[in-house]
Amino acid sequence: MALDPNEVLVAPTGHLYLAPEATAGPADLTTAWPAAWVDLGYLSEDAVTMSSDAEETEIGAWQSDNPIWSNVSVGRSIQFQLMQWNEDTLLFAFGGGTYTEGAGFFTYTAPPVAGYEVSALGLEVIDGSKVTRLVWHRVKITDMGDVTFKGDEAAMLDLTVKLLDNGAAEPWFAIKPLATGGATLAAPRPTTKAA
Repeated sequence: MALDPNEVLVAPTGHLYLAPEATAGPADLTTAWPAAWVDLGYLSEDAVTMSSDAEETEIGAWQSDNPIWSNVSVGRSIQFQLMQWNEDTLLFAFGGGTYTEGAGFFTYTAPPVAGYEVSALGLEVIDGSKVTRLVWHRVKITDMGDVTFKGDEAAMLDLTVKLLDNGAAEPWFAIKPLATGGATLAAPRPTTKAA
């Protein structure tokens, strides 16, 4: 594999989108996000973090120093801090509730019990003229960090969502431009190395 700086992904800015579960994302890098996708607005400077948590289960045997069976399950999560407080972010972050508009104000009423729904999440990374898009088909909030109200910083809605199984379909996908001057692949690259 040749060295190619065009294949390095840097995320100076971008957008995070929310949609109902299994909403189709854009199929390319130039089409606008479909109307069902809502831009969640400003994020903290830490932007978006995608994490993987691998958990291994091993079975050993009396006759062997090495495990005779091993299984690895991988859990993936996405973490971000929303800065804007509006209908979309509050209903999402607090698991429902009601939102009503008055004359120059709105009232958000939290639900008695948070009902976190399964949603779809989309990320658009913008680096100058280069755009990369990721779509997670099924996610659910698993953790909400502390909300701090201070005079010298924004009150953040600190959220972690877990990537959920998507049946026989892929759980997430990414669309990235081909490297400048790179050859177009005639066939997909193998996903595993040959033995």
